[in-house]
Amino acid sequence: MIRMTLGLSKPSRRRPAVLAAAVVLLFLSACGSTPTPSGQVPSSVQSGTPSGTAPAEPPCTPVPGGVPKTIADFNCLNLVSIGGRDASGTLAWLATNPVTVKTSILGGRLTIGGQAACNYYGAPLTVTGTTLTVKADQMTSTAIGCLGEASDREQWTYAFLAMPMNWVVKGQTLVLSNAKGEMILKPATHG
Repeated sequence: MIRMTLGLSKPSRRRPAVLAAAVVLLFLSACGSTPTPSGQVPSSVQSGTPSGTAPAEPPCTPVPGGVPKTIADFNCLNLVSIGGRDASGTLAWLATNPVTVKTSILGGRLTIGGQAACNYYGAPLTVTGTTLTVKADQMTSTAIGCLGEASDREQWTYAFLAMPMNWVVKGQTLVLSNAKGEMILKPATHG
């Protein structure tokens, strides 16, 4: 398996296209299927098993209400950011250009994946008590060019995810926080 470590300082321009395709396929098969431009879902995505590989984990169904109440509920989440803050103040872009966060079981272990400003990301995840820890040294990402403010937002997201996060449910939202800042998430309405 090809594995790339996501650098948090300067994006690498040499990430293989194969890695990008693999991360996107894993992401899409983790929590549902996505239609092709013609509106048809390829049979390999419908079954969750690309040709010539071992069967994928069954599709997950998010918990009722969409936000976790217990550690076990983290096995299948589909969330989108609606706000947040850091030392500079309110991060309005987390609502206007939301980060997606999905969790699922892949290969027998809990994973997190989603889309930051420009790229899809994925990594193993552990949940203990009220702490979420993304294994940042194993995080992978697609390699779509990301410039200016979008690049800044993406780097903020990756730096935030790289630090252990406290989690708390407030109403119908999941609030993640650490020394970098805070991200408020709500259940996604689609995909």
